[in-house]
Amino acid sequence: DLALWTEVEAASRRSPEIAEAAQRMETEVLGNFLAVFAAELGLPLNEAQRRFSAPAAYVLVMVKAASCLSCATPLDQTAVRTMILRSIDQTLDEVAAQAMPTKLPTSALSASIDTKAPSCV
Repeated sequence: DLALWTEVEAASRRSPEIAEAAQRMETEVLGNFLAVFAAELGLPLNEAQRRFSAPAAYVLVMVKAASCLSCATPLDQTAVRTMILRSIDQTLDEVAAQAMPTKLPTSALSASIDTKAPSCV
């Protein structure tokens, strides 16, 4: 994932077309996050966009950060990924806290995410 994100970022700086494609991809991902937030909270999409665009963007940044951990870095990637996941959980719980009382926190959603570092071969 590191090589992919690095290349996308570098190519985006060199090519307006690639920058536009990368922006469309991120916009689509953010739109999907916001659609889930809207559905889970029983809100119209435009209200979810107004209230939760920053948390959605933060979750995307954290997912990208986790995917960019380098195998060459001398640190415990599992610990760092666990910290990132905890931060994502906290953000999702803050969003979920604004749900109707019958809704559950969303931290269970990320419980299935693998925090182990990818194999570096």
